[in-house]
Amino acid sequence: MNQKFLSIVIPAFNEEEHISRVLDQVLSSRPAILQNTQFDELEIVVVNDGSVDRTQEEIKKRANENVSVVRHEINLGYGAALKTGFETARGNYLAFMDADGTIDPMSFVDMANEMMAQDADMVVGKRFGTRESGMPKVRKLGNYFFAYLLSFLAGEKVEDTASGVRIFKKNVLHQLYPLPDGLHFTPAMSSKALHEKIKMCEVPVSYAQRSGQSKLNAVTDGLRFLRIILETVLIYNPFKVFLYLGTLSILFASLLMLQPVMVYLANQDVLFSDYIYRSIAALYFLVGGVQVILFGILARFLVSTFFQHYETSAWIHRINKHLKVYQYMNYYGFLVLGLGLMINGMYFGQYLLSKSFSFHWSWLMLGAALILIGVQTMISGLLIKMITQIKNVMTHRKRV
Repeated sequence: MNQKFLSIVIPAFNEEEHISRVLDQVLSSRPAILQNTQFDELEIVVVNDGSVDRTQEEIKKRANENVSVVRHEINLGYGAALKTGFETARGNYLAFMDADGTIDPMSFVDMANEMMAQDADMVVGKRFGTRESGMPKVRKLGNYFFAYLLSFLAGEKVEDTASGVRIFKKNVLHQLYPLPDGLHFTPAMSSKALHEKIKMCEVPVSYAQRSGQSKLNAVTDGLRFLRIILETVLIYNPFKVFLYLGTLSILFASLLMLQPVMVYLANQDVLFSDYIYRSIAALYFLVGGVQVILFGILARFLVSTFFQHYETSAWIHRINKHLKVYQYMNYYGFLVLGLGLMINGMYFGQYLLSKSFSFHWSWLMLGAALILIGVQTMISGLLIKMITQIKNVMTHRKRV
């Protein structure tokens, strides 16, 4: 039976006020953690990330056979400190917690037991899952937003994307890397874990409000959190992002055209000049929205070349199964192009024959939009075939 060895990594940067108390808590909790979980051994790895105060001196006072110390000469960042700790750690299970005294190390007991019960690869401490959570309201609101966003884009529920208290199996690190060096390490880890289909569970933990100034900036770090979540989703499932953006653009185009169309149907004419500008704007948003969706389809095929476990939503799969959208995209594009050419051909044909127009100008714009969409669709279909052929060649060469 394999030994279960837990390494708790604690990154510290200018934490002279808290690090002694935190290490004392972890060391005093060590026997209880070993007694009440399936872990056979436990070590503590403290990474001093370029502190310029007395953090190093305070750490050295508590260094022993169960506490190892690693020091960065300069501050490299929260994520960089964690990665150094992971490299140093001897355990086949890795955990980490903050050095600011906000987390009770005894939380690892419930987290570890839930992880083993569910046979999960990672357990995350949900910091606002208890009534006594001391998380500031602004940060709590931000966490709710990022949790909802990631759950929506990844298709799996997560409640705390940026938790700094976790346990995970060391052998899943290769699926999670690369990860950033900054404070956005944790949302990047959550996003990667969901998209890599790493089995993850969450356990409520008590969270005490930090004394002193937090190193996290709600605005700048919040923007980094947003960026890293979107970047990860774009790498693993770009079609979903582009589909929503393109659909929003098309819906906006439809809203712009709703009133002009109703007026035209009632009066056979557009009565106000601003409707002309609305129609032009709607044309841009319509064609642009279709282009964004087509770009998402191309990105989906590129991603599937590198990630074999790539999955699409069930409803998208059903649509493609019945309509063969990917396979026959060239033909669909040709039909749309033909329809646009027919409309504009009738428009200009009448002008050549009678030097006048009986068709409304909006038909000309509709024909132009269909021509652009048709050409875009046909080109996308050709590129999809190229990507598919390249993927097949790569697969064949790997087998050989």
